[in-house]
Amino acid sequence: MKTTPLTRLEKIALRLISDSERRERVRFLLMHKELGALELLQPKGTMRGYSNCHGTTTFVVDYQVPIPIVNKDRLGLLAVIPATDRPGYVDREIMKEFLRYRCSEVNLNNSPDIFAIWYYSPRQKRWLDNTGVYLGKPDGKLSDLVFHQPTTEEPFELKRLSVIENRLIRLHPKGTIETAFYRFRG
Repeated sequence: MKTTPLTRLEKIALRLISDSERRERVRFLLMHKELGALELLQPKGTMRGYSNCHGTTTFVVDYQVPIPIVNKDRLGLLAVIPATDRPGYVDREIMKEFLRYRCSEVNLNNSPDIFAIWYYSPRQKRWLDNTGVYLGKPDGKLSDLVFHQPTTEEPFELKRLSVIENRLIRLHPKGTIETAFYRFRG
Protein backbone atom coordinates (compact mmCIF):
# COMPACT_ATOMS: atom_id res chain seq x y z
CA MET A 1 0.00 0.00 0.00
CA LYS A 2 1.34 3.41 -0.99
CA THR A 3 2.09 5.87 1.83
CA THR A 4 1.54 9.57 1.23
CA PRO A 5 3.77 11.99 3.18
CA LEU A 6 1.91 14.41 5.45
CA THR A 7 1.58 18.04 4.40
CA ARG A 8 2.43 20.91 6.76
CA LEU A 9 -1.28 21.58 7.40
CA GLU A 10 -1.90 17.89 8.15
CA LYS A 11 0.93 17.88 10.71
CA ILE A 12 -0.56 20.98 12.34
CA ALA A 13 -4.00 19.38 12.38
CA LEU A 14 -2.70 16.22 14.05
CA ARG A 15 -1.34 18.30 16.93
CA LEU A 16 -4.92 19.44 17.60
CA ILE A 17 -6.01 15.89 18.50
CA SER A 18 -5.36 15.26 22.19
CA ASP A 19 -6.35 11.56 22.23
CA SER A 20 -3.28 9.62 21.04
CA GLU A 21 -5.22 6.63 19.65
CA ARG A 22 -7.53 8.91 17.67
CA ARG A 23 -4.55 10.93 16.43
CA GLU A 24 -2.88 7.74 15.16
CA ARG A 25 -6.06 6.67 13.33
CA VAL A 26 -6.29 10.04 11.56
CA ARG A 27 -2.55 9.96 10.79
CA PHE A 28 -2.92 6.47 9.28
CA LEU A 29 -5.84 7.56 7.09
CA LEU A 30 -4.09 10.77 5.98
CA MET A 31 -1.09 8.69 4.95
CA HIS A 32 -3.34 6.16 3.16
CA LYS A 33 -6.02 8.43 1.68
CA GLU A 34 -6.66 6.02 -1.19
CA LEU A 35 -8.26 3.49 1.21
CA GLY A 36 -11.45 5.56 0.95
CA ALA A 37 -11.65 4.72 -2.75
CA LEU A 38 -10.85 1.00 -2.39
CA GLU A 39 -13.54 -1.63 -2.12
CA LEU A 40 -14.06 -3.23 1.28
CA LEU A 41 -13.17 -6.91 1.39
CA GLN A 42 -16.31 -8.98 1.83
CA PRO A 43 -16.99 -12.69 2.15
CA LYS A 44 -17.64 -14.32 -1.20
CA GLY A 45 -21.22 -13.93 -2.41
CA THR A 46 -22.05 -10.86 -0.33
CA MET A 47 -22.61 -7.27 -1.32
CA ARG A 48 -19.72 -5.12 -2.51
CA GLY A 49 -19.18 -1.82 -0.79
CA TYR A 50 -16.95 1.10 0.12
CA SER A 51 -16.38 3.14 3.23
CA ASN A 52 -18.34 6.36 3.71
CA CYS A 53 -18.19 9.47 5.91
CA HIS A 54 -20.16 7.81 8.73
CA GLY A 55 -17.92 4.72 8.70
CA THR A 56 -14.86 6.98 8.75
CA THR A 57 -16.20 8.96 11.71
CA THR A 58 -17.00 5.87 13.79
CA PHE A 59 -13.61 4.32 12.91
CA VAL A 60 -11.67 7.38 14.10
CA VAL A 61 -13.54 7.62 17.42
CA ASP A 62 -13.04 3.83 17.77
CA TYR A 63 -16.69 2.83 17.95
CA GLN A 64 -17.52 -0.63 16.61
CA VAL A 65 -20.96 -0.20 15.07
CA PRO A 66 -23.04 -3.29 15.88
CA ILE A 67 -24.46 -5.02 12.85
CA PRO A 68 -28.24 -4.73 13.15
CA ILE A 69 -30.28 -7.90 13.59
CA VAL A 70 -32.17 -6.95 10.44
CA ASN A 71 -29.24 -5.94 8.28
CA LYS A 72 -31.12 -4.65 5.25
CA ASP A 73 -32.51 -1.17 4.88
CA ARG A 74 -35.57 -0.23 2.80
CA LEU A 75 -33.51 -0.36 -0.39
CA GLY A 76 -32.34 -3.90 0.35
CA LEU A 77 -28.74 -2.83 1.04
CA LEU A 78 -26.63 -3.82 4.01
CA ALA A 79 -26.87 -1.15 6.68
CA VAL A 80 -23.33 -1.79 8.00
CA ILE A 81 -20.30 -3.20 6.21
CA PRO A 82 -17.74 -3.73 8.97
CA ALA A 83 -13.98 -3.44 8.62
CA THR A 84 -11.44 -3.87 11.39
CA ASP A 85 -8.31 -2.09 10.18
CA ARG A 86 -9.94 0.74 8.23
CA PRO A 87 -13.28 2.56 7.97
CA GLY A 88 -16.30 0.56 6.88
CA TYR A 89 -19.73 1.57 5.64
CA VAL A 90 -22.36 2.82 8.10
CA ASP A 91 -25.87 3.60 6.88
CA ARG A 92 -27.27 7.11 7.47
CA GLU A 93 -30.08 5.82 9.74
CA ILE A 94 -27.64 3.91 11.92
CA MET A 95 -25.40 6.99 12.15
CA LYS A 96 -28.38 9.04 13.32
CA GLU A 97 -28.94 6.46 16.08
CA PHE A 98 -25.24 6.60 16.98
CA LEU A 99 -25.41 10.41 17.33
CA ARG A 100 -28.63 10.18 19.34
CA TYR A 101 -27.65 7.42 21.77
CA ARG A 102 -23.84 7.33 21.90
CA CYS A 103 -23.05 11.06 21.67
CA SER A 104 -24.09 14.30 23.34
CA GLU A 105 -24.74 17.42 21.30
CA VAL A 106 -22.39 20.19 22.49
CA ASN A 107 -21.38 23.68 21.43
CA LEU A 108 -17.92 24.53 20.10
CA ASN A 109 -16.70 25.65 23.53
CA ASN A 110 -17.14 22.08 24.88
CA SER A 111 -14.49 20.34 22.74
CA PRO A 112 -16.60 18.37 20.27
CA ASP A 113 -15.28 15.17 18.68
CA ILE A 114 -17.68 15.00 15.75
CA PHE A 115 -19.42 17.36 13.36
CA ALA A 116 -22.63 16.55 11.52
CA ILE A 117 -24.16 18.58 8.73
CA TRP A 118 -27.92 18.33 8.54
CA TYR A 119 -29.81 19.35 5.40
CA TYR A 120 -33.36 20.68 5.59
CA SER A 121 -35.38 20.41 2.40
CA PRO A 122 -37.88 23.14 1.46
CA ARG A 123 -40.52 20.92 3.13
CA GLN A 124 -38.32 20.85 6.28
CA LYS A 125 -37.43 17.16 6.01
CA ARG A 126 -34.22 16.64 8.01
CA TRP A 127 -31.46 14.66 6.30
CA LEU A 128 -28.04 13.72 7.72
CA ASP A 129 -25.75 14.77 4.89
CA ASN A 130 -22.19 14.45 6.18
CA THR A 131 -20.26 13.58 9.34
CA GLY A 132 -16.61 13.76 10.26
CA VAL A 133 -14.12 14.34 13.02
CA TYR A 134 -13.88 17.86 14.38
CA LEU A 135 -10.25 18.87 14.94
CA GLY A 136 -10.52 22.54 15.98
CA LYS A 137 -8.79 25.77 15.02
CA PRO A 138 -5.03 25.71 14.57
CA ASP A 139 -4.98 29.44 15.32
CA GLY A 140 -7.58 32.11 15.91
CA LYS A 141 -7.54 33.29 12.29
CA LEU A 142 -8.31 30.04 10.48
CA SER A 143 -11.67 28.38 10.26
CA ASP A 144 -12.34 25.06 11.92
CA LEU A 145 -10.47 22.03 10.56
CA VAL A 146 -12.22 18.71 10.12
CA PHE A 147 -11.24 15.26 8.89
CA HIS A 148 -13.79 13.37 6.81
CA GLN A 149 -14.56 11.34 3.71
CA PRO A 150 -16.47 13.55 1.23
CA THR A 151 -18.52 10.72 -0.33
CA THR A 152 -18.40 6.97 -0.76
CA GLU A 153 -15.45 5.86 -2.91
CA GLU A 154 -13.48 9.09 -2.36
CA PRO A 155 -10.18 9.52 -0.52
CA PHE A 156 -10.15 10.85 3.05
CA GLU A 157 -9.35 14.53 3.46
CA LEU A 158 -8.61 17.35 5.84
CA LYS A 159 -10.77 20.41 5.10
CA ARG A 160 -11.96 23.62 6.59
CA LEU A 161 -15.54 23.17 7.78
CA SER A 162 -16.65 26.30 5.90
CA VAL A 163 -15.51 24.74 2.58
CA ILE A 164 -17.69 21.67 3.19
CA GLU A 165 -20.66 23.80 4.24
CA ASN A 166 -20.34 26.01 1.14
CA ARG A 167 -20.18 22.94 -1.14
CA LEU A 168 -23.39 21.60 0.40
CA ILE A 169 -25.12 24.97 0.09
CA ARG A 170 -24.30 24.93 -3.64
CA LEU A 171 -25.60 21.34 -3.94
CA HIS A 172 -28.84 22.15 -2.12
CA PRO A 173 -29.73 25.75 -3.08
CA LYS A 174 -33.42 25.41 -2.16
CA GLY A 175 -32.86 23.98 1.31
CA THR A 176 -30.83 25.00 4.32
CA ILE A 177 -28.00 23.33 6.18
CA GLU A 178 -27.17 23.27 9.87
CA THR A 179 -23.93 22.08 11.43
CA ALA A 180 -24.14 20.40 14.82
CA PHE A 181 -21.32 19.27 17.08
CA TYR A 182 -21.16 16.15 19.27
CA ARG A 183 -18.99 14.55 21.90
CA PHE A 184 -18.69 10.76 21.79
CA ARG A 185 -19.57 9.25 25.18
CA GLY A 186 -17.78 5.97 24.53
